[in-house]
Amino acid sequence: MPNLDPPLPKGWRNQTVFTFMGPNVDSVPHIVTVIRDTSGRKLTLDEFSNEHVALLRAGQPNMSVARERRVAAAKDLVTRELLVGESGQGPANRPYRLLRFAIVDRVGYVFSCQVTRRSLKLVGRDIDSLIDSVLVDIVEESEE
Repeated sequence: MPNLDPPLPKGWRNQTVFTFMGPNVDSVPHIVTVIRDTSGRKLTLDEFSNEHVALLRAGQPNMSVARERRVAAAKDLVTRELLVGESGQGPANRPYRLLRFAIVDRVGYVFSCQVTRRSLKLVGRDIDSLIDSVLVDIVEESEE
């Protein structure tokens, strides 16, 4: 496995992105991406997630939050989950973006996956399990 955390020149930061390929449901490929934000800024979970949502809104002005909740994860870690999509009426299989945010030791994590309401019912637990298993590893590694 190559070193994914090499020494970097001054002013550079490793913003590693991981991708997990899932099944196609309703012609929607379920690809979970994980972005690791190593800026080291001291932000609350809400501040961190609001920054990322603001970036999404800048590119999609009609975006709205369809659902928001707190999700307990590994070892007392609390994450913030949002289901976002275009506002207004649309087809039943309209795509949404499922987002989960976490902060561990001043490193922010953004989990993202395109879903439909139906596919959430079919593979939502698989997506949650994948996210939870990654977070368990992150939390355990931070405790070492």
